[in-house]
Amino acid sequence: MGGKIKEKNPIEYINELNEDEREELELLIDNALDQCFFCLYGLNIRSDSSYDDDLATHKNTSRGDYQSKEQCADVFQYILPCARASSKTGLIKLRRVFRAIRKHFPQPPEEVLAGNAIDKFLDDPELCEDKLSDKAGSEGYLETITKVIFPDSGSVKQHRALMVRSSEPYFEVYCNLYYFLALSEEMSATDKWPGFVLTKEGEEFVQQNANLFKYDLLYNPLRFESWQRLGNTYDEEVDLLLNDGSKHINVAGWRKNVTLPQRVDTSRRRSRRCLLMSLALAKTPAQQCEIHELLALVCYDSLQNVVPFYDQRSAVPSKDAVWMAFCENSLRHFKKAFTQKQDWSHAFYMGKLCEKLGYSYETSLSYYSVAITLNSSAVDPVYRMHASRLKLLCKSGRLNLEVLKNIPLVNQQRMLS
Repeated sequence: MGGKIKEKNPIEYINELNEDEREELELLIDNALDQCFFCLYGLNIRSDSSYDDDLATHKNTSRGDYQSKEQCADVFQYILPCARASSKTGLIKLRRVFRAIRKHFPQPPEEVLAGNAIDKFLDDPELCEDKLSDKAGSEGYLETITKVIFPDSGSVKQHRALMVRSSEPYFEVYCNLYYFLALSEEMSATDKWPGFVLTKEGEEFVQQNANLFKYDLLYNPLRFESWQRLGNTYDEEVDLLLNDGSKHINVAGWRKNVTLPQRVDTSRRRSRRCLLMSLALAKTPAQQCEIHELLALVCYDSLQNVVPFYDQRSAVPSKDAVWMAFCENSLRHFKKAFTQKQDWSHAFYMGKLCEKLGYSYETSLSYYSVAITLNSSAVDPVYRMHASRLKLLCKSGRLNLEVLKNIPLVNQQRMLS
């Protein structure tokens, strides 16, 4: 095996291996890594379930006490290349090491956290999302949004220089630890018990998970994966709050609870802003399309009442300027997503949004017709088509039969099948 590796590029060689050969190679690398840690630090990093979360120290060696920041930084420098090249399985193996190191580096230095630009961007009430949403995906958008996030630093380069000065001599640890720890943890509130996210413990769990990505973004503000995963964390929290809230909290209980609706609004806002930054960093048309769709859905979600879902009719949302802005932003992002991928659901939502915004019935009905054409088996656009026709007839059809001429017809064979 060693001779073959020398004959060609190692990456090319690995790509040519079958699954069994890859597993064998990874096992050899794991064993070599274990031996290196034993020799250098007297530490056992085997992921055996019989071991505690902390690294086990061999009793027959006195090489290093692993109790100082200096030694942790030394260990981290050693495993960093391995972490960067590792698969998910490899990162899970290193999780115990990351956890042990984090005990000495629980969070960035106070000087870094004092002017936390990421938190301010996510929660600033003065930030105008509408302007960012309008420019999203256009030329120069990345520069625009980075100036919003770092108004004091002037640029990402200057901000990073400040982070280096504030974090020496452990900059490399701060710059990489939180990201790789987050990837290795397999963190998801969905994996917990039903109703977990509604509890204080659940709220803290989401916050701790989010903090890892926010710490990483202080040092790597242009890391697409961290913005994307942070947005997913908040979006997942909203979904669980709404779903579990509907199942575990009655109407009276939800109305009395101030905290849960606030968490829904806060996480919706943070999710939107993470997606706006992710869009600026997206490299491929497929990524851009996906993020436009997610932004559109998050904005559309903000138009809805919160749980319990069986109490929706008791409070109709006020169709104020904020509500209208969510409609317009959602429609804008659906249109941009639709130009890159003609999905029936995009056309369906555009039809619904046109109705909410008071566009002509002809416009909304034409979108429903497009959705039906793109997916003849989808029920939603057919239902909305008929419901909108009935609304139109009830509103003006009996007074002006000419209005029927503006209603696009759906293929009769399709409707009857």
